[in-house]
Amino acid sequence: MKQNEVYFRQFDSAIGYDGAVIHGGNSVEVRIMRCLSSLGFFLYVFLASLPIAYVLIKISSMIFGKIM
Repeated sequence: MKQNEVYFRQFDSAIGYDGAVIHGGNSVEVRIMRCLSSLGFFLYVFLASLPIAYVLIKISSMIFGKIM
């Protein structure tokens, strides 16, 4: 196990991993999960706004159709 430890330590330093999984901290996994959760939130907001935008476009086209 000791032989692999040096190798893994080199790999961890190459990817900027600080070994803070146990504490939660700013480890790579925590950063990735935060990024994914914020991306998921923005995707949800975007998808939720599509029907609203569709209805607004339909209503505005009806209004402009009557004016023209």
